[in-house]
Amino acid sequence: MGNNLSSTFEPDLSKVVLSPTDRRADIILGVTWLVVIYMMVMIWTTRARVDGASHVGGVAGRGGVSGDGEWMNWNIDDDK
Repeated sequence: MGNNLSSTFEPDLSKVVLSPTDRRADIILGVTWLVVIYMMVMIWTTRARVDGASHVGGVAGRGGVSGDGEWMNWNIDDDK
């Protein structure tokens, strides 16, 4: 550590490329990260929609997931 700190030599990195194996692994890793982030956003937005359904129409206390699937209806009638 600390060797050659005064050297001004800069290696030419213009011809440095990834090997085919590393390139494929990097692509798989990138796609995996995108899929994981996409799934996290899907879960987050689904929870936000379900949690927000309890406040549709200004009626509190109705929320959550009811057995009849009413939480999916965004045009809930208040005269039921």
